[in-house]
Amino acid sequence: MKTFRNLYPEIYTFKNLYAAFLKAKKYKRQSRDALEFEYYLERNLFRLQDELKELTFLPRRPKKLIVYEPVKRIISCPSFRDRVIQQALLQVIASIFECSFIYDSYAFRVGKGTHSALKRFDSFKRRTAPRRFPNGGFILKADIKSYYPCVDHAVLISLIEKKIKDSQVIGLIKRFLENHSLGGKGICVGGPLSQLFANIYLSELDYYVKGILKEKFYLRYCDDFFVLKKKRESLEKVKAQIEAFLKQRLCLELNKDKTGITTSNKGVDLLGYKSFYFYRLLRKRNVRSFKKRVSYWQEQFKENKISLRDITRSIRGWIEYAKYADSYKLRKKLFRVNLFTRMTEVKKNKRELP
Repeated sequence: MKTFRNLYPEIYTFKNLYAAFLKAKKYKRQSRDALEFEYYLERNLFRLQDELKELTFLPRRPKKLIVYEPVKRIISCPSFRDRVIQQALLQVIASIFECSFIYDSYAFRVGKGTHSALKRFDSFKRRTAPRRFPNGGFILKADIKSYYPCVDHAVLISLIEKKIKDSQVIGLIKRFLENHSLGGKGICVGGPLSQLFANIYLSELDYYVKGILKEKFYLRYCDDFFVLKKKRESLEKVKAQIEAFLKQRLCLELNKDKTGITTSNKGVDLLGYKSFYFYRLLRKRNVRSFKKRVSYWQEQFKENKISLRDITRSIRGWIEYAKYADSYKLRKKLFRVNLFTRMTEVKKNKRELP
């Protein structure tokens, strides 16, 4: 296995730090933290460069936010300064691990993503179940229980050290991990490094299922993974083997409420959709959530707290998601009447009254 050394100086080059700033700013353009950092940009970048050179850099405690959609979870938000350093580190080490990931890992990777995973899943289900008898194939849909909070730091570092033999890079990674949690477990969900760490950690599962169990029809999207086979009994065996491996090697457990075996004819929850053998629907929860948002936008629009342009941008984003399902009739029903245009006309008429 090829290993990499002397990577640390590449992290704190001014070129790399500036590129990291531009990438971090892209997602935090209007935050106060980002604007203050940019106001004294050159000074701040040189200061970070000196701290990294002298090994005195210490990350700040991240802010904690509670998100309730789609489920309640705690998001850790690093300071903008720490986000720049994380991005600089990511730009140096990401390519080292990217080439080692399996083809059928689809989360947080360039050229992959949700839609590629959906197409691959459709290919798998047709190869494991005949068209005339869709119930002839079986699908293991599995979810890992509390994945991000349960990532073991010692295991993660051991996996990273297989590729990177640079004590200073490892030390910087450890400081970010320890800053998020003092219990030796958990990775920061909101930071640039979390996505790479999530893939590195579960790449061990990928190697086990593909390399040891020889399961051809397997794909993973972050902590959700799927195995498709023609026989239910053999799939039950695979499930038990995976469960034992996760517990012994990665200190993880399957979420029993979200893990089970089904058929494509009955439908399976897949990355925001309900996928059947012959068609794909939107999840009912996502449709209800969108309707609530539309009602909220209508109230905000009446009070002039949101513009029609912002609403249109959000609706177009939802349509891009919805069009990958068989949702033509649903979209036609939802957008039969454009209530926002009607409100605009009412406001205009009021202004024209004498």
